[in-house]
Amino acid sequence: MSQGSFDPDKPCSVDVEATPNMLSPSGTVRSQYSDSPRGENVARLLDGDPATWFTTRHDKVQIFWEPDSGTYGNRYGLTASERAECAPSSWKLYGSVDNANWVLLAEEVGQRFEPGETKWFYCRENTDYRAYAHYKSYRLDIEDNGGDDCTQLAEWEIGYECRNLGDCLYLAENFKYSDRTPMGVEYAGLPGASQEILRRLADPEVEPDITDYGDGLYWNGETEVVLYPFGSPMPTDVNQHMIGNCSVLAFFASLAYQYPEFIESIIHANGDGSYTVEMFDPRGNPVEVAVKGTLVHPEEWRENPSWKYGVSGKNDVTAWSSIIEKAMMKWESVFALYDSGANLGGMNASTAAPLYTGNGAGFSFVPGKLSARQLETVVRDALAKGMVVTGGFSTENFTDDGWTTTGHTWTAVIGNRAGARFALRNPWGSCADADEAKDGILNVFNNPEIIRTIGIDVYMPGAAAAYNRELGLPVGRSDPYEIPVW
Repeated sequence: MSQGSFDPDKPCSVDVEATPNMLSPSGTVRSQYSDSPRGENVARLLDGDPATWFTTRHDKVQIFWEPDSGTYGNRYGLTASERAECAPSSWKLYGSVDNANWVLLAEEVGQRFEPGETKWFYCRENTDYRAYAHYKSYRLDIEDNGGDDCTQLAEWEIGYECRNLGDCLYLAENFKYSDRTPMGVEYAGLPGASQEILRRLADPEVEPDITDYGDGLYWNGETEVVLYPFGSPMPTDVNQHMIGNCSVLAFFASLAYQYPEFIESIIHANGDGSYTVEMFDPRGNPVEVAVKGTLVHPEEWRENPSWKYGVSGKNDVTAWSSIIEKAMMKWESVFALYDSGANLGGMNASTAAPLYTGNGAGFSFVPGKLSARQLETVVRDALAKGMVVTGGFSTENFTDDGWTTTGHTWTAVIGNRAGARFALRNPWGSCADADEAKDGILNVFNNPEIIRTIGIDVYMPGAAAAYNRELGLPVGRSDPYEIPVW
């Protein structure tokens, strides 16, 4: 350790090479004052020895820890010396990503320590889902002590424990929040809908452009629409066919899992065979998209009008999923003026979600980044908070519920088998080599071969959660997914 100045009116700064107390073993610890008696300077806080202590002749003092590498800590411990009356009683803990702007992480008032006692405290839950950066420094502001003129503290520790989604954000990436539009980075820089675009969107006679989807396609109107085959929207109603939009459909199924009432609220039957779907433009303004009940069909399937090219309910039923998929096809087709394209093939949920929720914020966890416990915590807590959660596998493996198909997006749900950490639903509506009655549900257990291949995407629910809260409906799911019989 290298000792700095001991001028009482100036800070005392000490370089630490190996502390057992902090998540990063090396860095610099600093006290607001250099008035510590010999052998009781601020470095004693990090030596791992409760028989040594830091002393300052102040009842208020700021202590800084600047690790050599950025860390994320969400719990911290303080150990009193044998003079418990000198231990802190009220304090605030801050973190900073730039050593200039400070975020309040925790606050305690009126604490009392026994001589030599260690107390652990949790930081506030991180609910800022816009971005994440590791803290470059921590600051402990001691505002009062047990009544003595001086403050004395034996140990300061910062640790980590996985308790909720916010505790895992330091491992997230690909944040989608934008300060330019509530629709997220996918729509940043795009203008809102013009009057002409609004007119075209609201006119059901304006069909989406399907020339991008292949040759020999036409709009087939010979199918009956049953919006809600099981009484209300369910993930079961989302079954992918020929369009390669698994990510979009995984979002649809997640929205149905979390917010079936919201889906019903945004789809309106017009009484003439057309439907109006409430959506949003690139600036987050509400728009109405009207579509006929006709669906894309290949010429070679003309003798089988019930077959589906796009998404359908079970047994090829034309359901709500078919209608909102067509509405998105039309949205993309009309807004092609902004080079957003008209083909849903390969489109991500990050593009689809804000069109229905008006909120494009979200983030991802790549495969192998989370431990089994963290992965389960992320999925379960995000679902409990009402977020839209999808995922996928980086490697194919066979499980009791079928194959973990790769290059594919699934919907995260609570598992329906005992011992499952959670489950993922295949938007095909089935898993390869599995009983189709399982509806594509693949339960995830403790198999490390599977766990390390799973990536997770989380999206904010926006208008869907707002709708439920306004009507007093639940926000979030923690109950197992129940598969209906069809």
